[in-house]
Amino acid sequence: MIKRIQAGLALLLLYPLISLAQYPGLTGEPWQVKTGMEECSMSRQLNQGKAIASFNHETGKRLSFTIQHHPFISVASAVKVYASPTLWRHDQPLVQLGESQRKRGNQPFKISADVAEKMLHYLSQGQGTLFSYQDPSLSAGANKHPLLTLSPAFLQPGLAEFQACVQALKPFDPKLLDRIEIRFNYGSAELSPQALLTLTGLMTRLNMEYNLSRLKISGYTDAGGHQHQNSEMARMRVLSVENHLIAAGIPVDLLSSQYLGNGKPRYNNNTAAGRAGNRRVDIQIIR
Repeated sequence: MIKRIQAGLALLLLYPLISLAQYPGLTGEPWQVKTGMEECSMSRQLNQGKAIASFNHETGKRLSFTIQHHPFISVASAVKVYASPTLWRHDQPLVQLGESQRKRGNQPFKISADVAEKMLHYLSQGQGTLFSYQDPSLSAGANKHPLLTLSPAFLQPGLAEFQACVQALKPFDPKLLDRIEIRFNYGSAELSPQALLTLTGLMTRLNMEYNLSRLKISGYTDAGGHQHQNSEMARMRVLSVENHLIAAGIPVDLLSSQYLGNGKPRYNNNTAAGRAGNRRVDIQIIR
């Protein structure tokens, strides 16, 4: 009973602000959907085009939600995410969906899969999503807890198209979290700055692994070139990754390698993006 009273008081305090935040959304633009074989996205402009909210779903991954904002956000702060009732059901309490961080930069909101999935569920049920955060950059007397609300208005028919696209993607596989891709430029076995950053993140993760038995390293190329050239390029790419890991402290006996060249392509070699994805080394964590 006490919790219900507290929830009701919180809603009464936030309701005027919820109304102000949601009402402009009722005259907003529909959600825009982009579909593909490997990624689906659904986005909408906010705040007169100064921000873009997006739900994204990639093959082998879970749903994510981001807000791109311009101009630059200069202050970071904690964020609480709620499902908010529609204006005509203000007797219903807010439902807290989770917490996140509002970061500095042009992408202040990047919400985890667990919270993003709840957000989309409540939006599909006709409820808004409310972001409450503290903004110490605001002047004295201003509301230090501004609100940003996503309205469920104009969600259809974009939602149906987005869900159909997601259903056509390959299902999420938790084992994919243990597979790391290192991509290479065309005709190159040199580690790019992005590849080095990925390997640094892998080393940080491996330092917390207690059941690691082996790292399986597989080299690939796209479909261009002769087979023996592709096999040699795959070998050179694997060696680049192995040498970096060994120099970083990984024991040699934990590494096992294979050079598959253009065999078993993961992506479509008929597109530039697909060929770029096939020029890679896979690192699989085996426990």
